[in-house]
Amino acid sequence: MPNDMEMTGQSFTLVPTAWLKRIEGRIGELDAKIEGATITPAPQWLTISEAARKMDVDRTTIHRWADTGRIEARGSGKTRRVKIND
Repeated sequence: MPNDMEMTGQSFTLVPTAWLKRIEGRIGELDAKIEGATITPAPQWLTISEAARKMDVDRTTIHRWADTGRIEARGSGKTRRVKIND
């Protein structure tokens, strides 16, 4: 009959104590770096049509907003994309 370790699919590896201390130290450093951090989703670059659908406005509104700088845009014609933040 298999022992409990085999039944759970777990395996164990012995490592020197010094390695474990280094890993614990590194985890502590990373924890300190992310303390209080905020996660911001990356902006989406959408076509004019996609942006219009997502924002529930007409395509001409998206063009106007891009032309006036209200939203960031790059490219021209059919390759024009606008930057939309969620």
